[in-house]
Amino acid sequence: MLPNFSIQQPSFAISSHLQEQAWMSNRTHSSQWAQWNSYINQISLQTVLPWLRSEINSQAALLFEDWARINGSSVQLGQKSFVLIPDLSIDRSEIRVPQFWVDDTDHAGDYYFAMQVEPDDSWLQLWGYTTHRQLKAIGEYDSRDRCYSLAMENLILDINVFSVVQLLYPDEPTRFEAQSV
Repeated sequence: MLPNFSIQQPSFAISSHLQEQAWMSNRTHSSQWAQWNSYINQISLQTVLPWLRSEINSQAALLFEDWARINGSSVQLGQKSFVLIPDLSIDRSEIRVPQFWVDDTDHAGDYYFAMQVEPDDSWLQLWGYTTHRQLKAIGEYDSRDRCYSLAMENLILDINVFSVVQLLYPDEPTRFEAQSV
């Protein structure tokens, strides 16, 4: 009989204090969409950041914070950058990453984490991750919405794998390098 392995997809409670603080700090945006996008990005980052710091054992530097214009947050921990992509959808068939986080060399990440966010029930869950290299190599670019997508079956769904890789292979090549012809 095979052992019963369970996929680890950590869930986090979003504190009501954080939700209130984030909502109040984002009331000045020019549109409801910008206010909502900024709010979701802020609560996602602030909720996951303590866990991410403990996994990398490093202090974080926030790299980009224009949450009203673009979905996601970028954080530098040690030598690696992490892009957190929150999504309100219950559809976990793919991760959709704005082109900005992939093709802009100043903002591209080493790792991209897919997060399902449920602000009404005050929780979020990390449900998979990928690297820049994998996103560029096998992800599909959609010019209509300027996003890269990567199907769920190509994501690493067990977040424990991330912890093991950081411990055993911290210099894992994560960035896509264009091949010269």
